Amino acid sequence: CQYFQANTADSKRMYNTANFYIRNTMTGLKKSPEKRTHSEIEVLHYVFTSIQQHNDTKIKELKALKLRNVGGLHCERIMRDVLFKKLIPYPTKEKLFLSYETLDTIFKLTENPVYRRMNSHVNQNAIRKVIAAWTGYFKSLKQYDKTPSAFTGKPHIPGYKKEAAYTAWFSNQVA
Repeated sequence: CQYFQANTADSKRMYNTANFYIRNTMTGLKKSPEKRTHSEIEVLHYVFTSIQQHNDTKIKELKALKLRNVGGLHCERIMRDVLFKKLIPYPTKEKLFLSYETLDTIFKLTENPVYRRMNSHVNQNAIRKVIAAWTGYFKSLKQYDKTPSAFTGKPHIPGYKKEAAYTAWFSNQVA
C-alpha cells in the first residue's frame, strides 16, 4: 500500500512540476528579460540549457557517424535526417508550448528528483497527462473563439493538482 501511495503522490508532484515548467516558460517568454520573475528565469534557464545539452549530444552523434562513413552517402544522409529529427527546437514567442519530448528531456538532464525516483513509464505518463490537459485547453479555446455561446465561460488554463495524490498510470512493462 505504501508503494502505491508513494507513486500516486509522486505522480501528482510530477504533474504539477511539468505544469509549472509549461506555465513559467509561456509567461516568461512573453515578458522582457528584466520583467521576468525568479521562477520564470530559473525555468527558462533549465529549459534552454537542457535543450542545448540534448542537441549538442545529438550533433556529436552525427559527427561520429560521419567519421565512420557508414554505408556510403545515401546511408549517411538517411542517418543525418533521422538524427536531426531528434533535435529539440527551442521555445519561442511564436511557439511557447513545451512538448512531451522537451519536458522529458529537461527532467532527465536536470536530474529532477521526483522524475528519477519514479518508474520511467509512470513519470512519463504523468507528463503526458499534463500535455493532454494543455492540448485540450488549446482546442477548447479555439472552439470558444468560434462559438462562445457553446460555453458557460472562457476556458481556464490547466491548474495544479491540490489533492494528496493523483492517479499513477502503470504500463504492463512496469507491472
